[in-house]
Amino acid sequence: MSVYLRVLGMVFSLIGLAGYSPSSLAAEGDKLNNQEYLVGDSLYRQLQSPLTVSWKRVEFRQVLDQLSETTHISLVADRQLDPRRLITLEADQKPLYLILFEVARQSGAELSVQANYVFVGIPRNARLLRTMIARKQEEMSMPGLEPIAGSRERKGRTGDLQWEKLTTPQELLREIGANFTLEMTNPEEIPHDLLAAGCIPRANLEQQLCTLLIQYDFSYEWVEPGKKIKIVPSPRNFTIEQIHRVPTTRRDALSAELGERGVAAWEWVGENRLRVVGRVEDHEWVTSQTKAPRKSDTSPTENEMALGKRRFTIKQEGVAVMSVIEQLRKLGIEIEFDPAEFAENLAERKDKTDLDLREATPEELCAQLFAQSPVQYEVLRDKIVLRPAE
Repeated sequence: MSVYLRVLGMVFSLIGLAGYSPSSLAAEGDKLNNQEYLVGDSLYRQLQSPLTVSWKRVEFRQVLDQLSETTHISLVADRQLDPRRLITLEADQKPLYLILFEVARQSGAELSVQANYVFVGIPRNARLLRTMIARKQEEMSMPGLEPIAGSRERKGRTGDLQWEKLTTPQELLREIGANFTLEMTNPEEIPHDLLAAGCIPRANLEQQLCTLLIQYDFSYEWVEPGKKIKIVPSPRNFTIEQIHRVPTTRRDALSAELGERGVAAWEWVGENRLRVVGRVEDHEWVTSQTKAPRKSDTSPTENEMALGKRRFTIKQEGVAVMSVIEQLRKLGIEIEFDPAEFAENLAERKDKTDLDLREATPEELCAQLFAQSPVQYEVLRDKIVLRPAE
């Protein structure tokens, strides 16, 4: 199992954060309008499955439709993305998640993988969506909500949110309100828009509302807990708090790694108790650092083998250097800046480059990537170290 997909599996280990358990989802998918969508473990297994694709200047919207139909995964595109962005990609028996990463990169997007669908959104929305959903699920347990008739049942209720092409967001809000017996005081806050067809299978209230509203930079607040909500501008950030138990032997190393990762806030509240305030993904990462890998996970995979054995095929013009670095990190490659503040300096330069690589070694990749940037690189067995050029 790859590092990336091991992290995806942590969705189920943080039930209080994600609001889902495998038993609450269909084991093999649900048939919706002649389209069978995978959810839960079936979705995660599909993300690992190999796929061969060939697109040359195909529109982003068409690519997503083809992938969704072929893989039976619901792919929900952010309306802030350009549906006509052209995608060019050749992949021969590559894992689906790597193909999705590349499609997202070419469209200026990132992925937010839920237990029942994949949201492809602008970076801010993709990074915040899961935490926004988790925060709203926490609010369902706030004082004053539980006594309201039906609120307990609503917390665990799921349904299919499905819409046709040219549906307006106001129509979707009305459908959500009807399905969950909610009144919305100001749906007119959402601008008029016409959406592409889509579906979120087996979605709870928070997933349905947050996935729709975040695309318009909105969130929601309870006016009458369990009965009435108000649409409000979305905060710049969402965080949740959790206490993690950490083996004493990992305390010092984890402290250093937390600083490098940029977690919103953290502190030790005991010998082995760590309070973390951050995104859902931050909590999943901490959990992954505090648990020993299972025996079945210890065999080397593409993301875990010695870096020197990795090969890279990339063809891209005018790509931002920092964007490539972030994509390498998402593929499980550790990038270390020495000193740490060099990362900010490099980002401020906004350097761009052209890449034309086929089965290139890490050294060949770095040589092209940093050809026009003041960067000195060193490829080690398990990471790439970047320093200012002397």
